[in-house]
This record gives sequence, structure tokens and C-alpha cells, in this order.
Amino acid sequence: MTTVVAPLVRTFPGCLRLEQFWSVEGDDTAPDTILIMMHCYTDKESMLAALDSEQRTASMQATMEILGRLPIEVYHINQQLIDYPDTTL
Repeated sequence: MTTVVAPLVRTFPGCLRLEQFWSVEGDDTAPDTILIMMHCYTDKESMLAALDSEQRTASMQATMEILGRLPIEVYHINQQLIDYPDTTL
């Protein structure tokens, strides 16, 4: 994923940042999450354009090739970051 899919994700139109989170430890009851790839956009419209791009299609094809060789599952989740102002309690 790091050497094949991540470079493709970096070319998504409007992608501001790509971060990869690798699991290093977890509770005994935590799901087996190996990697989370988070890419950020200025707004929902930019994200939707990226998800509809040729680059995204290429990254999905590369992901499917990797999945064909590994016993893992991939989930795609789109989330919105909401910044809350610092407050004093």
C-alpha cells in the first residue's frame, strides 16, 4: 500500500495531504486494523471530485490487486473533520 497505492492517492485532484497511520498496539478486544490512509480536502465537493477521478480508479485497481494476495479487508470511510475552539473548563 505504501509503495503502490499511496503514490496514486497523492495524485488525487484536490488532495491537500495524505497521512498513513500504522497500528502498533491495541486492546485485546480491538479489531485488527493494520493501516489507515487519510487524505484531506478543502471541502466535500473537492473530495467527491477526487473520488470520481481516474486516479482514484487506478488506486482502487491497485488496491484490489494487493487484496488478491493478502487475507485482509479494506473499508472506505469518508469523514468530516470539525475543529472545535479551545475552551477553558
